[in-house]
Amino acid sequence: MVRPHKVKHFAPLNELASSREEFSVKVLELGGGSGANFPLVSSRGLDWTITEPNAAFAPYFRETVAAKGGKHKISDLIEAVGEDLGQFEGDSFDAVIVTFVFCTVPDLAGCLREIRRVLRPGGKLYFHDHVGDRKGSFRRQVELKIQQWFKFQDFHTFRRMMQDLLDWVGLWRLIFDRCEVNRDVEDAIRGSGLFSKVEAVNYMMPSRVVFYCIQPQVRFHLD
Repeated sequence: MVRPHKVKHFAPLNELASSREEFSVKVLELGGGSGANFPLVSSRGLDWTITEPNAAFAPYFRETVAAKGGKHKISDLIEAVGEDLGQFEGDSFDAVIVTFVFCTVPDLAGCLREIRRVLRPGGKLYFHDHVGDRKGSFRRQVELKIQQWFKFQDFHTFRRMMQDLLDWVGLWRLIFDRCEVNRDVEDAIRGSGLFSKVEAVNYMMPSRVVFYCIQPQVRFHLD
């Protein structure tokens, strides 16, 4: 369901890799221990560094590298959180990849600052995540009238109300490792002022009922 969008997402990175010598493009991926993105950049081998906040993930990660690593030069798993990438010097990477991670980061603003620091001039952040449902559609205008009758203070779609409820109860975060299903990641990135150019594609992921609340998705290229 998500893979076709990821293929399009990483097209510029594949083009960059094709234009450079093998392993000359340096990539940092935050929370990439599943290895799901390794096969999606296959034009030429990358120098790929992976961080994970949980060192216990390392054995599984090594199995993943053996199965999916392909032509890439992949470092051993580095224990680090996105808000503190102090082990990496500034201007170190041509690209940073973050997929389905920002929803769990405790300090999103701090993580974005660290990403900006380690990116080389002209480097890109490739971000892909589910996000809080948008406000302002025609459907919301109808819902707004209904919600005004009940004197709600904030106006959301039904999906967004479900997202807010799940976050308030805390059950979703407990099951999915601190995931905040209603986090407005796109607004945070645009409002950070850290990137000179933001290209975003919003789409709805086909989903069964249980994942209704994470259907809104967005993918970014940020320079």
